[in-house]
Amino acid sequence: MTDLTERRINPRLAGHGLVMMIGRRVFPIANISITGLGFQGSGYRENEVLTVQIARINALEDCVPAVITVRSVQETMVRGEFHPTLPLMRYIIAHLSEVTGADPTYPGFRRETTAKTDSNPS
Repeated sequence: MTDLTERRINPRLAGHGLVMMIGRRVFPIANISITGLGFQGSGYRENEVLTVQIARINALEDCVPAVITVRSVQETMVRGEFHPTLPLMRYIIAHLSEVTGADPTYPGFRRETTAKTDSNPS
């Protein structure tokens, strides 16, 4: 058994339907947290800065821009650290809320839905 030390401040959860887009290329996200992500890909170098879009695989138009710095490169897995922005944090927290079933503390971090309810039936 190996003795690994977890260095992450925030745990990473499965990407569950998220992808990362660089130009017209789409990469599956293996795991994500509010501080970084791991994605399936190759051909990147450590400390390389990438401008990307994070999106849901079933709704690529529902995306948020992000900038990451590549921190680790393996044969088919790349791990990166986010340059945080409020829209990115909101997007990730809304996604993690959906995946875990836990409501975010702040209502502004819930994913917007297109369904509207009528509170005044006639």
